[in-house]
Amino acid sequence: LMTHYCALGNQPRMKADPTSPANQIRFKFVGGTNLDPSKEMHMHEATLTFIDADHLELSGVGWVDGKPSESHCGEMKLVRKK
Repeated sequence: LMTHYCALGNQPRMKADPTSPANQIRFKFVGGTNLDPSKEMHMHEATLTFIDADHLELSGVGWVDGKPSESHCGEMKLVRKK
C-alpha cells in the first residue's frame, strides 16, 4: 500500500498491482482521504521502475475531474551517489 501525501492537501491511497512486471511495482488507486476522486485533482496511479542497482524511476498519473490529466504529476529519476 502506498499513500501519497500531496501538497494539494489530499492523501490518495494506491495498492500494488500483483501483475506488475518483475522490474516494476504499479500502484492503482483504492481510495483516499480529504478528496472526492470524481471531482478533485489527485495522484491516481504510480509506477516504480527498477532500472538497475543504481537507478529508479517513479512516474505518476494525475487525475482531474474524474479522468487522467497529462499536465499533472510527473516523473522522478533517482540515481545512487557513489
